[in-house]
Amino acid sequence: MGMETGLKELSERLSRLERELRLLRLLRPEKRALVSLRGMAKLNVPVEELDKSIEEAKRSLFRHE
Repeated sequence: MGMETGLKELSERLSRLERELRLLRLLRPEKRALVSLRGMAKLNVPVEELDKSIEEAKRSLFRHE
């Protein structure tokens, strides 16, 4: 009987945490925005170097998601 009580308490606690997480997501929705990497580039950078830097930045961004 002790194990059943422990599982029930654990299940109730998990339900409360899930509810709290849903509420937090409602309060703080994730905001994502598209960013133009070319728009932020310096004007005096050669196109080839710019393309290489943009590809490196993309790889870096997607590696951390």
